[in-house]
Amino acid sequence: MISHGRVLKEDVVQKLKNVRYMFDEGSNNNSHIPIDVGSMYVVVTKDQLWDLPHHLPELPDACYVGGAEQTKVFEAIAQERKNQEDKWGENKPQSLPGYLLILESELNEAKLGWIKNLPGKSAPLNELVQLAAVAVACLERYGLTGNAVATDDIPDSEHN
Repeated sequence: MISHGRVLKEDVVQKLKNVRYMFDEGSNNNSHIPIDVGSMYVVVTKDQLWDLPHHLPELPDACYVGGAEQTKVFEAIAQERKNQEDKWGENKPQSLPGYLLILESELNEAKLGWIKNLPGKSAPLNELVQLAAVAVACLERYGLTGNAVATDDIPDSEHN
């Protein structure tokens, strides 16, 4: 479950759902409910529980998978995806083999950045963010399962 752009830990989600089921949906009681989420308590209202995760208040970092650092990583990848869409177009056709070649190129750029200790956009970690964004674009287009077919799988209607 995602709340505030972050993935909630499964045990936190289960605790929220368990507390939610203790209340009758039609009840007018909207008091504040303390929920034990490990070493701390989170206080929510019945209304917040019924509309999970949309009205859930921001929870402590310990309630989320990966914490704040993982959130920063995913935000950086999302921003790079937007940058790539702005540069190349939102639906630029690319074959699966094409994506694999781009990924290889980005990895080579990251290695070169490390070897030469390059700064800025060519720094190795920045190149890895670009690589991750290309991988996300590929997975968005082709999905998470299936076989790689080494052909040009772009329909003629998508060629510019």
